[in-house]
Amino acid sequence: MTDPIALPVGVSIGIVAFLLSLLPAVFFLWMWYLRNRDRSLPAGSIALAFGVGAFVVVPSFFLEQSAESLWRIISPSTVHYYSGATLPLLRIQDIILPAFATFFIVALIEQGLRYGAMRFWMKRSRTVDQVFDGLLIGVAIGLGFSTLENTLYFKDLLHGQDYDTLVFVFFLRFLVSTLAHVSFSGIMGVLIAKGTFQMFRSRPYMIAAFFIPWFLH
Repeated sequence: MTDPIALPVGVSIGIVAFLLSLLPAVFFLWMWYLRNRDRSLPAGSIALAFGVGAFVVVPSFFLEQSAESLWRIISPSTVHYYSGATLPLLRIQDIILPAFATFFIVALIEQGLRYGAMRFWMKRSRTVDQVFDGLLIGVAIGLGFSTLENTLYFKDLLHGQDYDTLVFVFFLRFLVSTLAHVSFSGIMGVLIAKGTFQMFRSRPYMIAAFFIPWFLH
């Protein structure tokens, strides 16, 4: 009788974290795609868009970490603001610096990378032939991004055995973060698709496709 396969602890935690992060993705995929009988895009396109969204997390994570390292060199005394506001808010910089980091670094990187991926996709795609297809591609990319991002969050909490916080963060990211990524990418996909199909005056749609999700982020 052979011994059971024992996975390393880190691998097991990663698998559990990924499965947890798939729950919101499956829910939103069911809402937006699986329950519809008339599907304008093949499942392969949705799966590929999901994979593209997950892949975008890698350069996004690298650029955000690089920005934090640069901030640490320039102003080590304020680097703690990079990850968010700290309570109590006593000075104006307690609001301005976290807002700057969120808007001009995190949101700019994440939305910029997704914008580039969607522009490239829709310019060359032979399956996207209507504006609604842009919505589906955008939603799938947003779900792929949020799935891998959630996996990283859940993995850290599982590794630290912080299960109470894990439950709170799971529902917070399910209801807020995942829905936000879906909304931002969906809006972006619709506007890029509309701009792609415009023979004239496509520029306003392309500009709005980047700036509206960036501002909402």
